[in-house]
Amino acid sequence: MTTAQISVTETAERLAIQELTARYAFYLDTMQIEPLMDLWVTDGPVFDETQIGTGFHAGVDAIRSFFLKGVFDQLDAVVHFTMNHILNELDDTKASGTCAVLVEGDLKAGGTLRATAYYQDSYEKVDGSWKFRKRVTIPFTKPQLGSLTIES
Repeated sequence: MTTAQISVTETAERLAIQELTARYAFYLDTMQIEPLMDLWVTDGPVFDETQIGTGFHAGVDAIRSFFLKGVFDQLDAVVHFTMNHILNELDDTKASGTCAVLVEGDLKAGGTLRATAYYQDSYEKVDGSWKFRKRVTIPFTKPQLGSLTIES
């Protein structure tokens, strides 16, 4: 491969990972559970939000349950603004990076949800598509979770 071909290939991979994070936000905000779950690897994914107070979720079933019970069942509306995407490592099948997020939502029980944070991500390429292996949410400011309750 020439340098130009490598650059085009790497650029395409970077854009695919950025789209993965954009799809995550869109599917979560429009409360589409199946497309959202398709963004995760099927063997042992991890979603860790312990630092913002919404728990540690390991495995497909635990992550699905968190989205259904911790988000979809409790929010009237939510929006994620994802920005400042940085890839730290990238090879043929694995990558890692961060992106900042501003999350705001209206809770069904009253009140609002607001968080500024960044995701520390591990990605894995599965059958030609990038997926989340691990996503850790790290707060920039103290999250305002309102009446949100998370089951253990």
